[in-house]
Amino acid sequence: MKLETNRGRRPLLGAEQVEMLQAPSYSPVPDADALSEEAWIRPLQILHRHRVEHVVAGDAAAAAYGRAPDPSTPLTVVPARYGRNLDRLSAALEDVRSSSVALNVIDRPAGTDGYRDLLADARPVTVAGLDVLVASAEDLARMKDSAGG
Repeated sequence: MKLETNRGRRPLLGAEQVEMLQAPSYSPVPDADALSEEAWIRPLQILHRHRVEHVVAGDAAAAAYGRAPDPSTPLTVVPARYGRNLDRLSAALEDVRSSSVALNVIDRPAGTDGYRDLLADARPVTVAGLDVLVASAEDLARMKDSAGG
């Protein structure tokens, strides 16, 4: 079985991705509590303090959709790539380094065109009082498939 995706601009999902989206632990709405691990909240607070536009991806985003959280993995974000946002990101990264917080910044995750592509289907959640955009489960499945995982 294959699912049609966002306005035909993306490849159809394969059987493995459909299986993930149909798994009992899958939730079509991200769970903000899954992102409440201290290791993920601290970098989110820094990014928000610097007003960095970004979408959460990677393990933290997958945890929001029902996968067991692994707070030992760094928060992964995909930032908007325009001048002022990159300046804000640079300042935020200085704070991240000085506070010994783990953060992965990825410009263009496998199988995507980066921030704008993920933004189209990102889901908003509130984590520790912060408004956060989380990559959609479909986008996460597409990234995993494209990365060979």
